Amino acid sequence: MTNLLSMFIVSFIYEAIVLSRFQPSSLFPAHDSNDQPYHFHSNRDKKKTSPPLQSKTFPPHLVSKKKFPPPPRSPSLPPSLPPPQSPLPPPPPPPPPPPPCILFDHFKLVERWPNTYRMTEKGCRAKLPSKFVIHGLWPSNKGSTGDQPRGKGKSKETTNLNFPFINELQDEWPSLTPGTIQLSEDIDFWREQWKSHGSCSSMDAKDYFRLTLDIHKRIGKNLKDVLENKNIKSKGKPVKRKDIFDAVKDHIGGFKPQIKCIKGPNNLYYLQEIRICLDKSTDHNYIHCVINYIDCPEDDFVYFP
Repeated sequence: MTNLLSMFIVSFIYEAIVLSRFQPSSLFPAHDSNDQPYHFHSNRDKKKTSPPLQSKTFPPHLVSKKKFPPPPRSPSLPPSLPPPQSPLPPPPPPPPPPPPCILFDHFKLVERWPNTYRMTEKGCRAKLPSKFVIHGLWPSNKGSTGDQPRGKGKSKETTNLNFPFINELQDEWPSLTPGTIQLSEDIDFWREQWKSHGSCSSMDAKDYFRLTLDIHKRIGKNLKDVLENKNIKSKGKPVKRKDIFDAVKDHIGGFKPQIKCIKGPNNLYYLQEIRICLDKSTDHNYIHCVINYIDCPEDDFVYFP
């Protein structure tokens, strides 16, 4: 009996020893519930870090002592150019030149008296005509000022006046300024009249000068004769401005002319020009001039030198 008990105790102790060696707590250390979940490698020391990676070195006898040149640089590229642009469109053509100054409503034939020119100008040609001669055919307006549009036409159109009526121009439309060669003075005067007035007439130079001569001839007789028929004689006694006005008016069919005077020596008034107005029709009929007197005294006498 005693032997059986002894064997039982020995067997119990043996099992207890064996079991204590394989207790889970001895194989797997306990961990706090606050720790991270258990991992297989959690038994490693987390503070332990792997050693740094050592650069691989070569034995000295394997290291070349020859110095190689640096690799060539890539060739420098030219600065980038802006992308090509489409060519700009050509500039618009300039606007056409303004039309000639054709904004006028009638013509004005201007006839001047040469002796008055001699008395009021510094110089004149040696031999003056003893009749009224043409000063010009001026495009004009009927406004209160009777303004005349002035042109800026090219005078080269009249540089060579090869008109078949050149002799008639010299006789009826001469320049009164002195000059060595009178034809040259005449041409300069015609050129100035064309540039200032004729270029505004909507005609070419030849038609302009021809029309002026025709209107001048239409009067029928020289205005000197018209005045003398009314007893208004050159170098005679002075007359009232209305006497001159009425004499011309009666001769051109009752249409009102324009009389221009100028103040000369001794503060006397002299007859300078007689102007006749015409419409723009192809017939160029006489019309009334809106302004009848320019620089003529109303109550004083006018001399016809």
